Amino acid sequence: MTDETCHLYHAATTHAMLLFSRTNLEYTAEQVAFTTAWNNVAQISDDGNTTLLWLYQTPQQIRLQLGSSRTWFSDITRTIPLEPFGYPSNQALRQDLWNYAPQLRQSLRRLSDARG
Repeated sequence: MTDETCHLYHAATTHAMLLFSRTNLEYTAEQVAFTTAWNNVAQISDDGNTTLLWLYQTPQQIRLQLGSSRTWFSDITRTIPLEPFGYPSNQALRQDLWNYAPQLRQSLRRLSDARG
């Protein structure tokens, strides 16, 4: 036991999960799973259809399905869709992103202002 508090989020419509700890972000979905440090989290983008959490680079610890070499070179290894976890309505998720990744605060403010 590390005596570290973690926050776990389950997607409403899939088996995807997000786990936030003080040092890392873990994402598990059907096609990909990875662990990355918070300093690899770059930004949040919203194109009107989906909101994505972007990483600077593909994490060093990653799990893909066998035979998915094309997936490795796609954005799926560098993005996390946030809507399945209730974003932006999920206040706890928004607060955790604010707390764990201060570099996202400008993006979070901008998206919050745009949604009104």
